[in-house]
This record gives sequence, C-alpha cells and structure tokens, in this order.
Amino acid sequence: MRLRIPTKKIFILGVLLFTLGLIIDIFSPRFDLLLLGRAMQGVGTGIGLSLMYNIILAEVPKEKLGFMMEIGTMITACAVASGPVFGGIVTDALNWRWIFII
Repeated sequence: MRLRIPTKKIFILGVLLFTLGLIIDIFSPRFDLLLLGRAMQGVGTGIGLSLMYNIILAEVPKEKLGFMMEIGTMITACAVASGPVFGGIVTDALNWRWIFII
C-alpha cells in the first residue's frame, strides 16, 4: 500500500522546518544551536526545492516546461551566487544575526 501525502502538506512541512530553523538561528546563544537551526533550514530547503521541480513537472504544460525549469534553476543559482555577497555586506554593516532577521 502506498502512502499518498498531498503536495500542500509537504510544502507546509518544508516551510515550517525552515522557519523554525530561522527562529533558532536568530536567538541562538551557542554555536551548536546555530548549527541545528541551519540543519533544519537545510532540510526545509531540500523539501522545498524538490517539491518545486515536482510541481513544475506535474502542473506546467509541455510547451512551457523548459522555460519554467529554467526559471526554477535560475532562482536557485542566483541565490547561491548572491547570498555570500549579501551576507558579507550585512555582517559588515550590522551584527551577524541580521543575516537571519533580514
């Protein structure tokens, strides 16, 4: 018997895990808790990214499939490229916690 979980519930789980990790990171007094929060954010992001491609493949018409896959890939690539620059600017101007707050 296969267990079928609705896409919306999986998406909500990913967002909740990411948000909980973010809150832990903002208020973390120690490095081990910061690492735990980052791990939770990673799990939430992993769920969200996998789900994004699944939704694109399931819902987008075939003639727009390549374009939408490109948009999804572009968003993730730009985040990886601009994240360290943004983090460096914020850390230079403010406290490191502001990376998570912003």
